[in-house]
Amino acid sequence: MRRARPAQQGMTGGAYLTIANGTEQSDTLISISTEVAAMAEVHESFQQEDGLSGMRPAGKLPIEPRSLLELKPGAYHIMLMQVHRSLVAGDTISATLHFGRNDRLQVPIPVRQNRN
Repeated sequence: MRRARPAQQGMTGGAYLTIANGTEQSDTLISISTEVAAMAEVHESFQQEDGLSGMRPAGKLPIEPRSLLELKPGAYHIMLMQVHRSLVAGDTISATLHFGRNDRLQVPIPVRQNRN
């Protein structure tokens, strides 16, 4: 399910979605862009040995043939940094996914208060 979290103007938000590679060729998610934030990046949540958790940029993500790449809370996810306007439940934002095979895919992402 696609969804973005509500966020206040100037703050950081998050977005989640599943990307399906329905082809017989590998592909790579190179980057994500959107007009609602100064920057959008795929980040990876991680757990350190001392029990602390953190996030770091994930870089390019391979997507194997006939497989799914799930961007979800606590794993790979989209960080929307410095959102240009408040994102409220009921809004829909647009994001463009940029792939290694020179493909672009524009997707609508609804803003939702929770995971439903």
